[in-house]
Amino acid sequence: MTLTLVAFLVLIVLGAPIVFALGVSAALTISTSDIPISIISQRMYAGLDSFTIMAIPFFVLAGIIMEQGGIAKRIIDFSVALVGWITGSLLLVATVAGIGMAAVSGSGAASTAAISSIMLTEMRERGYDIDFSAGLMASAGTLGPVIPPSIMMVVLATTSNLSIGRAFLGGILPGLLMALAIMIACYAYAKRGGDAYRDTETFSLGRLSRTFLAAGPAFAMPVIIVGGIIGGIFTPTEAAAVAVFCGLIISIYVYKEIGFRDIPPMLLRAASISAAVMMIIATASVFSWLIASQNVPSMIANALHSATSSPLVFLLLMNLLLIFIGMFM
Repeated sequence: MTLTLVAFLVLIVLGAPIVFALGVSAALTISTSDIPISIISQRMYAGLDSFTIMAIPFFVLAGIIMEQGGIAKRIIDFSVALVGWITGSLLLVATVAGIGMAAVSGSGAASTAAISSIMLTEMRERGYDIDFSAGLMASAGTLGPVIPPSIMMVVLATTSNLSIGRAFLGGILPGLLMALAIMIACYAYAKRGGDAYRDTETFSLGRLSRTFLAAGPAFAMPVIIVGGIIGGIFTPTEAAAVAVFCGLIISIYVYKEIGFRDIPPMLLRAASISAAVMMIIATASVFSWLIASQNVPSMIANALHSATSSPLVFLLLMNLLLIFIGMFM
């Protein structure tokens, strides 16, 4: 098991894609042990042999449709009307838009791409610190995997044999708290940022109402998706298909931002992104099986328990471990 972890860390530090770091390190260990090498293909197939995982390409496609179909623009317009009159307005708008996109796309990458393509140009023109603004976009994008619906939660719940509905419910409050923390940091930064962050725009209830109504179809989607899963109306995979259907109807017939000729390129893009995610899941299945078979989770848990008896310190150590691993992954 030591060989697996060392190989994994070395490959990560060398900058190898995570799919190769997981697969190669696991294959190296299996090839030098008594475990038959055929277990690699068996575990990779077993990791993908799940009806629930079919939700991933649907959610990816839904995010792409929302990015190109005008849904992201309406969410940003509503965010501008809501917080555009506060100091550092564009920073706050990006965060609020991140909440909205997270609630309809399920993907942090899709949320970040949609918001940054619209917001960064305006931030640059107003004289905002572009490095801080880019960092904000990345931070707001992390709301995508936390606020439901979430592709990451589908993966985690499936591989961990957990309820996807309960995982979705568990992400709402942490996601909102994350957004609040980001907004507080942005406001504090903007207060010291100079005249570029001072906005003269006034709050308008009429504009807020108009933009809310325009974004209404988009905001209805997370209610349908999450409500349908929690209420047992449809499965997560069926919910993802519903998200694609609703996204197409809204984008083509309500907002009229895309046409039927735009669908094939979006399908190809969704397929390429989904394939990359599926390969990671497949190799992660081999890696996780190997770790579980060697009882590594219990060893780590026992080590953390022996280090402290305080639940708060235990959670702190666990978060530090996850942050360290996350910096590379």
